[in-house]
This record gives sequence, C-alpha cells and structure tokens, in this order.
Amino acid sequence: ILVRLTRSDLTHTRLYLEEEMTLTYELDDVVFTGRCDRVELLNDRHIVITDYKLGKSASYEKQLSRLNSRRYLSTEYAVFRHGLQLSAYALMYGAQYPHHRISGVGYLGHKDGTLTGTFESPLVECYLPDKKSGSSAKEGIMAERMEEAQEAMRCAAAILKSRRYEPCYIADSCRYCDMKGVCRKGEL
Repeated sequence: ILVRLTRSDLTHTRLYLEEEMTLTYELDDVVFTGRCDRVELLNDRHIVITDYKLGKSASYEKQLSRLNSRRYLSTEYAVFRHGLQLSAYALMYGAQYPHHRISGVGYLGHKDGTLTGTFESPLVECYLPDKKSGSSAKEGIMAERMEEAQEAMRCAAAILKSRRYEPCYIADSCRYCDMKGVCRKGEL
C-alpha cells in the first residue's frame, strides 16, 4: 500500500491510532461514541479509516458489498453490524473534522493480512489494486455510506429515546451477553 501511495503522489501527513481517535456524534439529543483503530491523513485532505479484525477481511467484504440503502432495517444482523460500523466512524469523523475528505474505509484482517473496504478514486487503486472499478470506486460512495449511517443512527436514537428495547435474537453476540435474564432468549 505504501509503495502504491508513493507512486500516486499521496503521502501520509498524519497517522492516528486508537488511543488518539475517539469520536463523538450527537444526533437527536443522543450521543454516539466510537473509537477508530487507525485513521490516515493523506496529503492534508484525504482520510482513510481502518478497523482491525482478528479474522479474514473477506468475511467482512460480503457484508459491505450487500449494504445498500436502508440496509440497517435488515434482519441480517451481520450486514447491519459490519456494514455500518465504518460508515458511522466516517460520519462521526467528518462531523468533527469537516475540512477533511473521507475517501475510504476498510477492514484489515489479521488472519490473512488482507484489506477490504470502500474507497473513492484515486485511493481505490492504492488500497485495493486487484479490485475492478465498480461500486466501491465510484465518486460519492462515501457520502452515501455516511448518509446510511446517519439514518441508522437516527433510528437508534429514536429507539433509545422511546425506552423500548426489543431484543435482537439473531445476534451472534448473544452467547456473550450479560443480559440473558432480561431478554429471556433462553426461554424461547
């Protein structure tokens, strides 16, 4: 990636790591927070947000590619969780630093060392050189992703403000949850 960035005259101006990049975003009187694993500032204008995952990045590619308008209403929890996480980070970063352009988001899989994500030109050629031009390289894709994240966060804010918390029985994280007695999933 670094070699391809250098060849395209893109250089790192600043690199932020997790402890430096806690984001907050207020929407409809609800404050959302997130912490990015890595944020790259290139040529003082392009921002790339990367989240590290222990597994292979290919498992996240499926969720990202299936994310489309209003996908957060899906019953497919993995698509919602993985598809919108980076989009929400991009939205939150863009609100805190409006003078920067969010040009890409990606998942880096530690298991196989590969990267998957959504990047605008010219960054798609640097970060995903084997990817053919298509939806992940089109102009404005990041704006679409951030708009989806904002709408999903607006829905989450409405749920939080209503104080009605419906259980999500399809979540993979149920096996780790400390609230099993509250949602009563085990009784079904």
